[in-house]
Amino acid sequence: MIVRISKGTFPLARLDEVEPLLADGESALRAALEAMPGLIHYFVGIDRAQGQVTNVSVWDSMEHAHAMTHLQAMLAQRSVLEAAGVAVETITNHDAVWTITPQPAFGYLRVACPTRFRRRASSTPRAPSTRGTERHATGATGT
Repeated sequence: MIVRISKGTFPLARLDEVEPLLADGESALRAALEAMPGLIHYFVGIDRAQGQVTNVSVWDSMEHAHAMTHLQAMLAQRSVLEAAGVAVETITNHDAVWTITPQPAFGYLRVACPTRFRRRASSTPRAPSTRGTERHATGATGT
């Protein structure tokens, strides 16, 4: 599993300009991102106090993560943000070393590697949830 991180900074005085551009970016990027093979998750965030934006995506392979480098919709969106004063840092791709994925319906957490599970410390059962049922590269849910 690969975690791709793209970060940028902007002057706080431009917050009211940058934040709507991030929101508008969803309509510009969603279809293109959903069509990309290997995408597991995609997050866009903003730190209003520090003047920072972050895109984090999770991929099934390094090859698929690197395909973002050439995605035209993403390149166009980057230009829009840079015109609004966002300075984009070097984008990095990380091999996931370990993950935790809550499994409320089963009372387990995935810890350290995909084949090991540990019981949740809580003895209070949780109500079933749709969380963790997203599509994943393995075709399984909740991983």
